[in-house]
Amino acid sequence: MIVDETEVIVRARWYETARREGLSEKDCDALKGAFAYPGFRLEIRGSAP
Repeated sequence: MIVDETEVIVRARWYETARREGLSEKDCDALKGAFAYPGFRLEIRGSAP
């Protein structure tokens, strides 16, 4: 599934991409929850399986 593949790539590469583009360690620390967070896979009520 496209979402599964995209999730794997984003989780693996977001940090190196952010650093390469000039974000500081502090910036990366502040952003890390936007890319890999608990609950990403929670089911939305009323959505189709």
